[in-house]
Amino acid sequence: MKKVILSIFSVAALSTATLFAPVQTGKLVCGRTHHLEKTRSTADFDAIIRENKKVVVDFYAEWCGPCKKLSPVIDALSKEMNDVVFLKINVDQHEGLSNKFGIRGIPTLILFKDGQKVGQTGAKTKDQLKSYIQATLK
Repeated sequence: MKKVILSIFSVAALSTATLFAPVQTGKLVCGRTHHLEKTRSTADFDAIIRENKKVVVDFYAEWCGPCKKLSPVIDALSKEMNDVVFLKINVDQHEGLSNKFGIRGIPTLILFKDGQKVGQTGAKTKDQLKSYIQATLK
């Protein structure tokens, strides 16, 4: 399988616009970072979770220091873990999804396998996070 990172955040935040491409709901084109627009619905999120076998969702905010520190770790893991979809959700722009999953602190990572939530964690080192993802999603 191939890898993918999805990101849900404002167009203004796309300083590296060449790295991002629009994403369709459901099964995703792998091998690049995707941009899922703020206007996408919870149903779009649900379709992505349902139609991709292994998904790591990173709830973050642009102003969050620990989130900024974790971002390159998520990017690196997406390149190494070819069978996992990485989805970034800006909590300030997607309050409905944040509330749906009870996000009270960020960064929060939720792991899904076959459409079901199987794990949740916060910031960790790259090695710790990789081990946690591999063990939880095996």
